[in-house]
Amino acid sequence: MKKTSKLINNLIFDSAYIPNLDMADEATAALRGEANVEIKGVSETIDKKAGGIVRTITILNEQGEAAMGRPQGKYITIEAADTNNICQESTDLISLTAEQLRILMPQNKKISSLLIVGLGNKAATPDALGPLVVTKTMATRHIFRYAPEKIDNSLASVCAVAPGVLGNTGIETAEIIKALSALVQPDAVIAVDSLASASISRVGTTIQLSNTGLAPGGGVGNKRMAVNNSLIGVPIIAIGVPTVVDCTAIIGETISVLQEKKVLNLKNESAIHAVREQMLENFAGNLTVTPKNIDDLIDNLSTILAGALAIAIHPGVTAENYNDYLN
Repeated sequence: MKKTSKLINNLIFDSAYIPNLDMADEATAALRGEANVEIKGVSETIDKKAGGIVRTITILNEQGEAAMGRPQGKYITIEAADTNNICQESTDLISLTAEQLRILMPQNKKISSLLIVGLGNKAATPDALGPLVVTKTMATRHIFRYAPEKIDNSLASVCAVAPGVLGNTGIETAEIIKALSALVQPDAVIAVDSLASASISRVGTTIQLSNTGLAPGGGVGNKRMAVNNSLIGVPIIAIGVPTVVDCTAIIGETISVLQEKKVLNLKNESAIHAVREQMLENFAGNLTVTPKNIDDLIDNLSTILAGALAIAIHPGVTAENYNDYLN
């Protein structure tokens, strides 16, 4: 991907540097290029729903896996319908996310116990989405274990943990999840993490779901041991929301918009590279930014995800009563 200039969701990058792409649909756009060519071994569908637009990318075989640089499986992207009014009461978005989560749940057996893992650093606001989702998730495993008479069939057994980051614990997150899974023996693991996007407009407005696991820190070039089925031993469902954007993407988007409006005519790749180098020279060519209102974004998004998880997991939870099942 880094050897040819690509257009990623109408963004321009030079071949010397294309930012890490956490979002599968952005990677697909990069591979398709301006000609929108078909990617062999990859299928894509787009559906418009009440809560937003759902794009489902399925990597079908090894050929698609090699092209995308991602494992085979489903990658679902939800683009919120009302990006200017995403709040804790966005019930359409919450319901849609829950619906898509159910699609990714293993279909060959009943899911009665789940381990929810909030990845990230709670001390760094853009990276605190996972840990905050955990704090808002109602754990029930201990009730099933110590007071089963108080549980009815409206609830599933759920345990939730925020394991921290390698720099603080000295332990790979994947190792912690593997050890916990061996102990609590969940039917599946759901991992929630912050992502990086290649477009400013997607920060805080887009949710990605997948059934292929994830590699923590990949979006900011700090990829850690992958959390996947083969390592953990149970199905892994990953949920992520872009909370940061690479400055290279901002530069690319700015150039793209200026050229679209015919204010600028900069098509020479070396010139684009020179612009990027000059703007980022004080940051060793690498700068990642987040919105000023990131605190509110993380708070709202964590409630949206915790609500969607409650609806998707517990048989008795609905869009009307999910708030009763949040901490």
